[in-house]
Amino acid sequence: MAETSRISLLTMSENATFLAEDDEAGRRIIIRVHRPDYHCREEIESELAWIDDLRTTARINTPAPVMTTTGSPVLSISAGGQSLYVVAFEHVVGSEPDIGDDLPQWFERLGAMNATLHEHSRRW
Repeated sequence: MAETSRISLLTMSENATFLAEDDEAGRRIIIRVHRPDYHCREEIESELAWIDDLRTTARINTPAPVMTTTGSPVLSISAGGQSLYVVAFEHVVGSEPDIGDDLPQWFERLGAMNATLHEHSRRW
């Protein structure tokens, strides 16, 4: 991402999640700043390995982690005297269903995806 990229807060919950937009390159990424002292680096890397396996073996369309210049998906930074882990993901276009949508269709898709995740976690 370029130094001129715009960064905006998407949500603040367990983690702080941001959208970074580089208009020049036409690229958007999602940046997740992990809550301090909640998960260690190895736990985050394990989650990312599971996401990678879901993408390749279970064909779950989940955003791909973005590798840092060191080849790792996890970046360690210091801010305000705290050590933080940061992970970036490719942006995937999508939206949640609206109230007026055909919700049973969405629940069927959600149930099928949930079953795939359960089956994958048992094998993994």
